[in-house]
Amino acid sequence: IVYNVAGPTGEGVMQASAAVDKYSIGVDIDMCGSAPGNVLASMLKRGDIAVYTLIKDEVEGRKITAGTRTFDLASGGVEVKVCDDIAPKIPADVTAKLDEIKKGIVDGKIVIAKAK
Repeated sequence: IVYNVAGPTGEGVMQASAAVDKYSIGVDIDMCGSAPGNVLASMLKRGDIAVYTLIKDEVEGRKITAGTRTFDLASGGVEVKVCDDIAPKIPADVTAKLDEIKKGIVDGKIVIAKAK
């Protein structure tokens, strides 16, 4: 499994892994359609959620202040999207483990290190 870390500029990664009938994982945007049957999932950056939330906060009177605001798994700012054509092929125990890990991250039981 090759994990593309270059967003849409990594399209070649998706195509190359499909050419040798291997799997890949997309990043930043939904890349499931890049190589159907060979892309397992995409790790999405949900900029739409961040922008909508910031605008909504401003409209509702919650002023945006200087500083960093994080949009993570709990806030919907990032998301694992398993490709629809692959999902039925994933064993139930693997899907359950993925759900368990996501819940652990959201609940704070699994801590993700932050970049320095």
